Amino acid sequence: MRLRVVDYVGNAGGGLRFAAELLRAFAGRPGLELELVSHGEALARYRAALPPGQVALRDLPHRNRWTTAPNWPRWPMRRFGKLTRRGTSYHFDVPAAALEGADVVWLPWIHRHRVPRRLAGRVVGSLHDLILVEFKAHVPGRVWKDERETLRRWLRGGARIVVSSRTTVAGLGRLFGMAPERAAVIPLSGLHRAPPPDRAPAGAPFLGAPYLLCPANLHVHKNHETLLDGVGAWAGPHPLVLTGDGTRLEGERGRGPRLRERAVARGLLPGRNLFGMGHLPDEEYFHLLRHCWALVMPTRAEGGGSFPVLEALLAGVPVICSDIPVMREMLGWSGGEVLWFHPDRPEELAERLRELEAGYPRLRRRAAEQVASLRRRTWDDVAADYARVLGLP
Repeated sequence: MRLRVVDYVGNAGGGLRFAAELLRAFAGRPGLELELVSHGEALARYRAALPPGQVALRDLPHRNRWTTAPNWPRWPMRRFGKLTRRGTSYHFDVPAAALEGADVVWLPWIHRHRVPRRLAGRVVGSLHDLILVEFKAHVPGRVWKDERETLRRWLRGGARIVVSSRTTVAGLGRLFGMAPERAAVIPLSGLHRAPPPDRAPAGAPFLGAPYLLCPANLHVHKNHETLLDGVGAWAGPHPLVLTGDGTRLEGERGRGPRLRERAVARGLLPGRNLFGMGHLPDEEYFHLLRHCWALVMPTRAEGGGSFPVLEALLAGVPVICSDIPVMREMLGWSGGEVLWFHPDRPEELAERLRELEAGYPRLRRRAAEQVASLRRRTWDDVAADYARVLGLP
């Protein structure tokens, strides 16, 4: 049986990790032939993420009507690029050739992808979150309209849809009127393949002493404003370390510099008690995770939960987390315990940090002890659920 995977985005965050983990799990199934269709930077990211020989890689250009102008200023969420007269759509039109000749086609990242309607019946698509359409005020209007229309077509077409939380199902009902049975719910896993041996990142003078870790890119929904306000109000003894795209807070325009100014106003000084590390390879990130004092996740919205929170729980690291439905759902099925705070109330975050500081030996011990009782879900478990939807042998 031939399974073809199509992805022209290759999301460098959790999206690529999700797809790569499932492809590795699928690779061991007898009688299954795996192909991946992509192009450009997305294909290069997959080539680097997948073991050689497990998946046949095929370079097939998309029918892309989106153009990105260099040196265009960053939008409030992140760099979307410029919509020009030559390119008026945010989405990729998937060519029919990418879908034909396979028994079943899987798009691990349906965002920004549109497939020919006549071929949609053989397609399964993974919808990860609704953040672009939920955060309308922070997204360029034409991007918001384009992504909303893309999701509407997927929901009204013949493709099967998979989401990773019931929270996302509820959001689809609220925003698109989708019936709950339209989408299959398959929770994800935080038990990733073992990364290479730990490697301490360069330019990290905070190592060797306690530090608070926040692994989140600079998208608006990650909520760095509450993070900086809360950590500043805490005024604790440990520095704040940021990882993820954009977290170096560099440049003269856009969200990074604005957050840098906000941090300084709250007493968080880059290079002293605030360190922005940017995107790190796995071996460096997991080194920071395993040696941190605690992990904080201030997010306002996610699709199926948070990989960093699951990873921290499995590593026995104390977690302070925003109290939002999808995170409650994830902690419900995993059985983990965290310290909660309201994402709009930085004073609550400061209170939780003081609580952690005052009771740290006990709370650190509790975080280590609960590792054994966490309900584990492996990527083989996720792959088995997907196999049933895909009809794989």
